[in-house]
Amino acid sequence: MKNWLRFLIVLLIGIGFSIYFIIDYVLPYSPIKPYRVNVITLKEFENGHLPSNFGLKFDDLKIITSDSLSLSGYYIHAENAKATMILIHGIADCKEHFYNFCKKLQSIQCNSLIIDMRAHGQSEGEYCTFGYKEKYDVSQIINYLEKHYNDSIIGIYGSSFGGAVALQAMALDSRIKFGIIESTFHDFEAVVNEYFKNIAGFYSKKIVKRSLTKSGNIADFDPFTIKPYIDCKKIHQPIIIAHGTDDKNIPIEFSKINFDNLSSIDKTYIPVKGAGHLNLHQFGGSQYWEKISTKIIQWID
Repeated sequence: MKNWLRFLIVLLIGIGFSIYFIIDYVLPYSPIKPYRVNVITLKEFENGHLPSNFGLKFDDLKIITSDSLSLSGYYIHAENAKATMILIHGIADCKEHFYNFCKKLQSIQCNSLIIDMRAHGQSEGEYCTFGYKEKYDVSQIINYLEKHYNDSIIGIYGSSFGGAVALQAMALDSRIKFGIIESTFHDFEAVVNEYFKNIAGFYSKKIVKRSLTKSGNIADFDPFTIKPYIDCKKIHQPIIIAHGTDDKNIPIEFSKINFDNLSSIDKTYIPVKGAGHLNLHQFGGSQYWEKISTKIIQWID
């Protein structure tokens, strides 16, 4: 009996220590230190990962952030371009996955600037901050465009993490003339709670708050101020917000909150029936692209 009691005590101590370790030393790094894609190892790029390997004319860019990080990007040229769109990828993704989208934008006379955000792909940086610092990186990108390309009409596209960054950037920088936002959240703490529930099977706002507080200390930012729905109140530019009706990662209600808070007069909400988190274009097909492209053409003409 004593042996069983001793075993039980040791087991409970071990479980307690494991829970403490996960909460304080695993969860805080989970959102801010994403998996870094190495395109060289991806099968889809086995024959080359440069834009030219996919028939795209490009310039190789290095853009320096205000805190001296080097971001790796490509400027994709379109014939008789009327505008340039900055494309912001999702978490743990990379710029190279935008090549097909760049071709679509070329067809409506839009250049593209695709870039690995901080802590992603070939860019520098150890941590991402979900827009807290990235919105200023976008302003640096616009400075670069104005200096080197004389671009006067600049739009932005972002999906998921990229959509949250794009909304915050639009609120900050009026040089962004229009936006396409897909599958993003309205409040960082709320979406982390959602991801925690999906993984753990239950809500624990206390654990999430403790974890995010430590995330902020590690990456030097305030995660509790990342609320894109508040930024939406400062957005007056034309904008499309789209979301999959079957998104299991970020509930469609989150993007509706963003949409309802926009100050834009020209705003469109597109629920893509049956789509999940990152497959709006596949499910929406040509009809979805037509809705987006028609608006972009209207905005840049």
